[in-house]
Amino acid sequence: MQRFSDYQRNGCIRWKKFFSVSGRGMSDGNCSELLKMSVCLSLCHNVAVHIMLLYDTESDLFSYVFSLTSQILHSIFFLGEINNPRYTPKHIVSDDEMLKALRDHYPGPFKRCSSQLPKRSPFSCVLDMIVLLTGQQNENQIINRLRQLIKKLGASNDLVSSTVCVSQKEAAEDSVRYYGVSMSTSCRYPGRIIVAACCLSTWDSYVADAVMSYYPSKKKKKSYFDGTIRLPEQVRCQGFSLRRVKQMDPCRSCGNAFGLTTGEKQVWPYGHCAEAESLSNLLKNEKEIRELVQQTSHLSTDENRQKAKNSVMKELRHYLRMVEFKWDSEFYIPRGAAEDQERS
Repeated sequence: MQRFSDYQRNGCIRWKKFFSVSGRGMSDGNCSELLKMSVCLSLCHNVAVHIMLLYDTESDLFSYVFSLTSQILHSIFFLGEINNPRYTPKHIVSDDEMLKALRDHYPGPFKRCSSQLPKRSPFSCVLDMIVLLTGQQNENQIINRLRQLIKKLGASNDLVSSTVCVSQKEAAEDSVRYYGVSMSTSCRYPGRIIVAACCLSTWDSYVADAVMSYYPSKKKKKSYFDGTIRLPEQVRCQGFSLRRVKQMDPCRSCGNAFGLTTGEKQVWPYGHCAEAESLSNLLKNEKEIRELVQQTSHLSTDENRQKAKNSVMKELRHYLRMVEFKWDSEFYIPRGAAEDQERS
């Protein structure tokens, strides 16, 4: 097998060559879903390669970025599987040499993209890479890097996020920042599938409860469960557009679900906004803030919560049947870099 250090360096070069061909015409607004997936994957992989070159292959940070890259590959391959027409990894990665290198070093996504669900969208993993590369404290740099990446991908590429959110336990300069991006799967079924997967496998339970209170409805809360939350007043939760240079107020959905103050009337599908992932990351890491979160409804009981989870699972399986995806009931979890390569 090709040494990983050689793969890192040569892989980046091959992707640049691939992107120079595949990226043509991305700005015309008429690119196909296949081209979107191919170009998105090429640039995301280049970000990963750039970061991995900074670390020793035995380090924890290298393994972390390897895991993120594996998740990106799996997530995009999964979206190809449920697309109509269906796109295999071979369709998405048309360069045979690059395809072999990816399969050698990341066998998991190739083996499991047709049977397991991603735990989040591909651009969510890219966000984590950018934060690692830049440092969580450098908020403006992170947002600008995301904007630059989206500009390269093209405004017509709906596989990338449109907003990013930054949450802190308090609005102080030295307070740790936690980031999240909006769902980078705008089509009906992919978006609902990924939101359900996040509720069932990824997000903090408070955030998941708030989203499940409505999911899949945009307007009507469940009659038997209300897991909407109220955050402590000192929490900062600020959204930013990634397509324009401006701040974003929370939409009405985020106001309803998370108790965020807003004058907005626009209702977006619950769980699609960047606030969900950002607040989830905050609550997972700031224990004292999590203890202050309130669920005020008498309907937020364990029994009702399980009923809501069962409802989300039922909807998820329905959407998977609609896209003819045979799920093995597992969510994709990457193995470590060494273990994954040994099993290839």
